[in-house]
Amino acid sequence: MRLAADIVAAISRRLAQYAGLEIPSWVVEARAAARIDALEIAPAQYLALIESGRPEEIDELVEAVRVGETRLFRHRAQIAVLCDDIAPALRAAGKRSIRVWSAGCAGGEEPYTLAIVLSRALPGVQVQIIATDVSADALVAAQTATYRASALPDVPEPWRDAFVVEGDRMRVRPELAQLVKFERANLVDGTTPRGCDIVWCRNVLIYFTPDARKRAVERLVAATNIGGYVFVGYSESLRDFASVEAVRAGEAVYYV
Repeated sequence: MRLAADIVAAISRRLAQYAGLEIPSWVVEARAAARIDALEIAPAQYLALIESGRPEEIDELVEAVRVGETRLFRHRAQIAVLCDDIAPALRAAGKRSIRVWSAGCAGGEEPYTLAIVLSRALPGVQVQIIATDVSADALVAAQTATYRASALPDVPEPWRDAFVVEGDRMRVRPELAQLVKFERANLVDGTTPRGCDIVWCRNVLIYFTPDARKRAVERLVAATNIGGYVFVGYSESLRDFASVEAVRAGEAVYYV
């Protein structure tokens, strides 16, 4: 089914209003058309449904259009900075506990990576990781702490013992998985964590509208303690949105 351009534009505006998402129109059209076919209603009826103020159907559409691709131990340069620069700085500051926010956590690969790395880099320090995502389905999957065993090569050799391989699946060891608490949260609207020493939000901001991106960055910075650290994706920047300073360490960039 092809949707009229004005219907696609109206659906895109609703996604931007509700979740701050800026999704290519062809993706919006394809996902919305699939939902319209499944519901066996007319496009105008579908538009009225998602504009009605009831969250159920717009939540379904957010699930359909969201981009949740990630993997364990992605972007090693930033992980190396955590181990080599930030963990020693936190130890030197006398930290006995640290609070980390993994925003837009998708299937849990990034918060579990943080749990594995930080628990080893900060022995004796209590690590608490709050992992949030707008997708309820992603959070359900993330809480299983289970992935395809074929993903194990993505994990550097020194950290592979953090997983238990069971046939074609592998799971994060329970003592590490329990460091992560999952919560549903909309990064541009609603309640988000505060008082964090590290904020990790990689490859999320690029899918937001400019206005939503500004609001999201304000929340990320507000969540960060004085002296804390903010990580975003390589194609993302906080320079134009917040009074933070970029620090380059080799191939990695973070903000303080």
